Amino acid sequence: MCQSKILPDEFLYTVIFKSVRMADRSDDMQYGGRYMRDKILIVDDVEINRIMIGTILEEDYTIVCADSGKTALEILDAMKDEIAAILLDLIMPEMDGFQVLEALNKNGIIKKIPVLIISGENSVEN
Repeated sequence: MCQSKILPDEFLYTVIFKSVRMADRSDDMQYGGRYMRDKILIVDDVEINRIMIGTILEEDYTIVCADSGKTALEILDAMKDEIAAILLDLIMPEMDGFQVLEALNKNGIIKKIPVLIISGENSVEN
C-alpha cells in the first residue's frame, strides 16, 4: 500500500515550473520571451496550505489565492489571461475541486491553463 509523503519544496516547484512551461504558447510571450502569464492561482480552503505553497513560488510568480471554488471561478473570470497555472484542492466546502474542474471544462479554461491537483488529505478513502 502506498504511503503519502510530504514532497520537498524543490520537487513541488519543479513540477509547477515544468507544467507552466509546457503550457507556453507564442501568444503568451512578451518582449524578450518574458511570460505575460506570470500568476499562479492557489485554490485551497486551508490558509496555511495557501501560505506554504505561495511562499515556495512567490520568488518567480505572482501568487493569487482563493479560499473557495466559487472565489476561484470569479478570479479566473477576471484574470484568465494572466494566470499561468491553477493549483486546486479537491476537498473544499460549498464548491469542491471537482465542481471547479467541471466549470473549467465547460467554459474551456481547462484547455488553456494547466490545473495541478493539490490535497492535504492523506487517507486512502479520500
